[in-house]
Amino acid sequence: MYNFNGTNGYIEAPQPESIKGDVSFTVSLWMKYHSNSKDRQWILRMGEDIDVNGSAKYKGFHLLITENKLTQFGFWGDLDIQSKIDISSYEGHWVFIATVYNQNNRTFWTYINGINKNSNSPPKEINLALKKTIIAQRIETSGEAYFKGSLDDIRIYNCALSDPEISQLYKETSTPTPTPTPTPTVTPPPSSWDKIFPKPLTIIGVLLFSTLLALIIRSIYNIPWSVIKEIWDHMTTAQSGIIIAAIFFFETLIAKGIDLFIALINKKTP
Repeated sequence: MYNFNGTNGYIEAPQPESIKGDVSFTVSLWMKYHSNSKDRQWILRMGEDIDVNGSAKYKGFHLLITENKLTQFGFWGDLDIQSKIDISSYEGHWVFIATVYNQNNRTFWTYINGINKNSNSPPKEINLALKKTIIAQRIETSGEAYFKGSLDDIRIYNCALSDPEISQLYKETSTPTPTPTPTPTVTPPPSSWDKIFPKPLTIIGVLLFSTLLALIIRSIYNIPWSVIKEIWDHMTTAQSGIIIAAIFFFETLIAKGIDLFIALINKKTP
């Protein structure tokens, strides 16, 4: 979906090389416009950019909205083949628009929401110049304006789609829906307990690691269990309590340090 501010936003793209000269083509798009009561809003044009003194006659195709809220499709230089359809009821709403030129019978059709609204015929063959495709930009003359609104699913075919094909295209593409804004995930702030103490799993991990380390040290230095038991038995309750508290305190500090380090790494990782 493309949104245009009606002031300076536009798209410029190469014109399909197969759409040159007197050839069949189809242009379709979804549009939601906001009116401009005094100027014409340009939606799309391709081929010769503007008719200067009639020199670009039949060399450029254009699609716009008039100041009276009419769609206008046609070719430079001949007002008789400019198809105009009232779309005032669609202001601020999505509408599907398609225009078809069939080179074989030199007929020009206009569709609104998949329905054929009218047809017209150029008095002579067209001669589209191979230039560029411009979307939503005004031409540099008075009374013209940039397109204000939204466009979606802009298509250009190098053939004349039939009535059933246009109807099917309208049904397939359906009304555009804006991309939903994702709901932000609210992370609850850490509690006072979380700020002070490490995570329980971290404490358990540190305790298991320190126990394993103590067993490895005892095995390396070949310290008998009987010696350890004898030392423990000679301690008073207060002494053993202080040792247990000290071990738990230092292991808690280590666990908290590990938590802070992991949080810092996760914060730096994109």
